Amino acid sequence: WLGHINGVIKASFKNNSDKSLKAKGLYKNYLRVILPFDTELKSVEINGNSQKITDAITDPTVYEKKNFVPPSALEVEKQNENGKTTYGFLVLLQPGELKTIDISYNLSKKVNLKKADFTYDLKIFKQPGIDEYPYDLSIVLPSSLTAINVSKQAEFKDQVITQAKQIVKDE
Repeated sequence: WLGHINGVIKASFKNNSDKSLKAKGLYKNYLRVILPFDTELKSVEINGNSQKITDAITDPTVYEKKNFVPPSALEVEKQNENGKTTYGFLVLLQPGELKTIDISYNLSKKVNLKKADFTYDLKIFKQPGIDEYPYDLSIVLPSSLTAINVSKQAEFKDQVITQAKQIVKDE
């Protein structure tokens, strides 16, 4: 039997600039998610609203044309590099605005549930230029599996592995 691994990444951004600044205080962030090779992006939700997704237009000869009209859907750039798949898109926040983004994905690799064990490794890349930020991890295991050798920093209870911490460096 093969099991699928699905994931959700949740990120929140807040623009703390003064609301009276209007467009001058617009915060632009290019959110880039690095995932295992050939991971499939399932959906993106912003503040609970599912986004229609389209391929990002990255060719300057196209988007710099005089009559260019950007797509109304969320432009997401997908790249395969160094054995990883990355997805990236622009997040815009007006002064005082908070946006919560949920990115759902499926890993291409399947887990053999008849095999005695398997390993799940996770690499976290700290955002450059930020001292630290909160990180919460939850892994829900099917009832047919159990966790062994769980990190001392994590907790395993009721088929869920959880860990909460501050990210201060790549790990």
